[in-house]
Amino acid sequence: GWHTSNRRGRYIEVLIVEQEKQGANRIERTEVDDRRPTTNETKMKTMMMMLTTWMMLCLLLIGACAQAPPTPQDAPAAPATEDAPAAPAADAGDQGASGAVDSAETAEKPETIGEDCLPNENNEFVFKVNLWEYQYEVEGCEGVAPTLKIKRGVEYTFVQEDVSNWYHPLGLAYYPDGAHDGVPELEEPTPAECDEEDYMCNPGEGVQQAPLYCINNNCETYEDWNNGVTSGLDVYEPVFQRPEDQWVEEGGEGSYAVKITI
Repeated sequence: GWHTSNRRGRYIEVLIVEQEKQGANRIERTEVDDRRPTTNETKMKTMMMMLTTWMMLCLLLIGACAQAPPTPQDAPAAPATEDAPAAPAADAGDQGASGAVDSAETAEKPETIGEDCLPNENNEFVFKVNLWEYQYEVEGCEGVAPTLKIKRGVEYTFVQEDVSNWYHPLGLAYYPDGAHDGVPELEEPTPAECDEEDYMCNPGEGVQQAPLYCINNNCETYEDWNNGVTSGLDVYEPVFQRPEDQWVEEGGEGSYAVKITI
C-alpha cells in the first residue's frame, strides 16, 4: 500500500457589569436633654452599652455557625425513591454551580479515523481539509483520514478543488509521512530505496507507478514526468504556497488534481 501525506478555538465573551449602589444620607433630629447625668449614671449606661454589644456579637456568631452549609465531605446523600436511586454524596472534587460546565455545550463527538472510502461514479476522491482535526476528509466518506479503496489497474483522480486544500498539496508515498519522514515516495522511475531490505516497495520492473499532477486540467505525463518547470510535484507544491487569491486564480476552472494508477 501507499499513503497520502501532506492538520479549535472557541472564545467566550464575558461582560462584567458593575452596579453602583447609591445611598441617601439620612439626617435624624433629636431633642436636646438639658438634664446632665450624674457620674454613676454615666458609668452604668456605659457598662450596659458594652454588655449589650457583647451579647449581640455572641448571638451573631452563634447564628452564623448554625446557618453555615455543610462541606462537600459532610454533605449527605440524597434519599432514594421508587423512581430514582440515591444520588451519591458530594465529593471534594465536585464542581459547584459556579464552576459547573454544561457538557451538552462542550462535548463533541470525536471524528472517526481510517474508515473505508469508495470513489464517486467518476473514480474521483474529492478532498477537503478538516481544519479542526487537521486531517484530510473525502466527500461522501465518514470521518477524517479515510482508507481509500481502489482497484489495481484503474486510474483515480484526487481532486483538490475546495479552498480548504490551499497550503495542503497531496503527496503519495509507500509508507506513512512520505517525504516528512524520509521514506520512498511514488516516483518515476521507482526510487532505488524501494529495493532495500528496509522498504522492499518496488512494484516490478518496467512498472510506472507515480502520481500525475494537474493544474487547471493540464496534467503531466510519464514521458515528461516532474520536469520541475511545467509539471510535477516540484511545480504543484510551490503553487500551494502562494497567497490564497493567487492559488485560486492559478487553479482556474479545472483547479488542482492528482491522477494515480496502481
